[in-house]
Amino acid sequence: PKGTRANLNLPAKGEFDANITWSSKTPELISDTGMIIRSQSYQTATLTANIELGGLTASKDIDVNVIGLDELVNYYSFDSDAADLISGANGVLKSGAKIEGGNLVLDGVDDYVEMPANWIGGAADTEALTISLWTEMETKANWEGLFHVSSGSDRFLPIANQGNPG
Repeated sequence: PKGTRANLNLPAKGEFDANITWSSKTPELISDTGMIIRSQSYQTATLTANIELGGLTASKDIDVNVIGLDELVNYYSFDSDAADLISGANGVLKSGAKIEGGNLVLDGVDDYVEMPANWIGGAADTEALTISLWTEMETKANWEGLFHVSSGSDRFLPIANQGNPG
């Protein structure tokens, strides 16, 4: 099931300029302001939207799936595209990147998969990040880049081949 690991932006106004206030039935997981409090495992939190328009009021409960700290956050099978099968943080194939036989195929020159801006946003909140991938390289240049993630100029994660050519 899909879920969130990031705080929610809860609207204060709705359709026809209705006023919306929020309350949490599970404050140990999500606050009235939409701040997520992640536990170790996957949990379902409940927010209540209290809506007022022209003296009329209504309430609506909304379930929010909160991804736990120990849960797999993203999974890309590359069976047919760059879809994230868990969180919906889908990638986009760029510059000729393609899927062939359930494999992501890159030409080693300029092909890449563009990930959403908040792709590993939850990783900054933890002390560990695990990335697992299988690669098959036709050439093996020393320090050839396989994977690069950055967030500004001061935070980046490169993964490179450190083998000798041949």
